[in-house]
Amino acid sequence: MKIFFALGIFLTLSQFMFSQESTSFAIIGEYSENFRWSNYSGGLALEVPLDDKIAINYKITIGGSSDRAFYIHAPAGAAVGSVILSALGGPNNKFFNALGAVLYAIPEGMTFYPNPDSKARVGIYLSPLGVDYWKKRNNYEYFRFSGETGGKLRYALGDGKVDLMVYGGVRYVYNKKGIVEPLFLHAGIGVCFNRD
Repeated sequence: MKIFFALGIFLTLSQFMFSQESTSFAIIGEYSENFRWSNYSGGLALEVPLDDKIAINYKITIGGSSDRAFYIHAPAGAAVGSVILSALGGPNNKFFNALGAVLYAIPEGMTFYPNPDSKARVGIYLSPLGVDYWKKRNNYEYFRFSGETGGKLRYALGDGKVDLMVYGGVRYVYNKKGIVEPLFLHAGIGVCFNRD
């Protein structure tokens, strides 16, 4: 319990250590295609600014594939942290509890905004620390690390508290080619809520 209290204080205070730019929370929908499978999912994204032009990214989506499999995309730190906490955590395992909590804090990637004060902000992102999971009952189960890169456009509505976002790029699933075709094209759309 102490570790979660300390983590809560750290995350609260860290908002004051980062840039004065807005932290953004988004509701997103995403589609990805590799010409063998397609994945469709919805979820949440978080951007925490480090300075005026750079933000760290977290994204989790849940959905399905064209093969009727269950599909999840998440930050690798959160996925590995969950496994550690569920397998090794507990009231008497402070080290593994702390390790799991620290892994949750590792971002999936970063976004660079060359024009941060524009109403229509273009960003370039690199997210090398993702994970993708597919499960089709009685058939297959794949858990693979992935990375993605691409661009995004955020357009501020009104006073800038809400942005519309579109993004697209490529995702590479780190594996042998015979298991999952490694290269996916993906695109998404979302509504971002900005907090000063």
